Amino acid sequence: MKRNYGSSWPAVAGLTVLLIAFSACGGRTSLVIDADIAASGTTSGGASGSSANAGSGATNAGRGGSTAGGAAGLGGGGAGVAGSAGAPNPPALCAGPSLFETHEVVDVWSDPAGAFVRIEGKIFANAGKGWSVLTERKGGGVGGLTGFALGPLLFYGSFDSCGINLVERSGTSRCSGAAEPVHTHVVSDDLAHAVYGERVLVYDGVFWTQRGDALGANGEVGARQVWANENTLVVAARSGVYVARGNDQPVLQAELQPSDGSEPDFTAVWGFSDDALWVGNGKGELFEFDGKRWLRRRTAQAGECAQIRHLWGSQSQLFVASESQVFSMNSGMPSTILSLPCEEASRVWGLWGNSPQDVLIAYETGLSDSECGDIHLSHYDGTQLTPR
Repeated sequence: MKRNYGSSWPAVAGLTVLLIAFSACGGRTSLVIDADIAASGTTSGGASGSSANAGSGATNAGRGGSTAGGAAGLGGGGAGVAGSAGAPNPPALCAGPSLFETHEVVDVWSDPAGAFVRIEGKIFANAGKGWSVLTERKGGGVGGLTGFALGPLLFYGSFDSCGINLVERSGTSRCSGAAEPVHTHVVSDDLAHAVYGERVLVYDGVFWTQRGDALGANGEVGARQVWANENTLVVAARSGVYVARGNDQPVLQAELQPSDGSEPDFTAVWGFSDDALWVGNGKGELFEFDGKRWLRRRTAQAGECAQIRHLWGSQSQLFVASESQVFSMNSGMPSTILSLPCEEASRVWGLWGNSPQDVLIAYETGLSDSECGDIHLSHYDGTQLTPR
């Protein structure tokens, strides 16, 4: 059953230069937008007129400023008409006094029509005109945020009474499933998957149902993340990596089981196609499936912040987030985008993008480099990460 979600939001041309900073001040959370879509107005008036013709003024207003009229014509022409005043920068949005001092869930997701950030039980939305609270639910100590492109969002976790919420872009929401997944992945309008414990759920555009049998005995699997396309499904779990083709039952990948008998501890997964799959684990190792076998692409890393938290990719370029770093894999070599101190107050929270030149990273620095606040969402344009 194909769903036509539609959208009340236009595409936002300036989204690819988005930079947002979250700041907690006086017990409140502020979201400040600082980008081309909120730039100061600097457009000048029209050029001087020649002969007796008047110079024509600029008509496009700049945000946060005003445009000047054209200069007088040289041959007696009049001055150009001044452009209208620009709109002020979108103000900071305060989420109220309910921000937890210790964060449990911060996540980010975007599509061509907007950017969305989850902080605990709230979703903040920005379609290019500033931030607003889209919806809020009680609870939500686990889970995250994802969505259907140009359609509703999936707001999932340990919420009161409903674990999977379908949130329209108008802010209305309804319960989509009672289970409390730790991760979900959207394939298309009528196909998504979710995982928790030893179970995999599948969404057909209307209902969530269990996909096949449980991956193992209760308490022995510990599913963390899932990735899928129309034909392949991959689950990263505490007990290992499970891969399914078509409607087959997911199979534990023996190649990825440690030879010393230690726990595999896989924490993240992403795929580009049936034969281009990536997984990461708690040791910081990365493995790639090339269609024939699993290959180690990154060895175990020292330190307490090695765990791979997120994988995301586009156009065969993989982006990797550990506890304290974000880097991309270019021709098998890591290229650092962000590096934080390995300490309790610093953490990479979320990673998502629309293309290799349009990537959003949510992170906590442990240092207040604004008037008040240390949680940020910054934009990577393929060359550099734009700071607040």
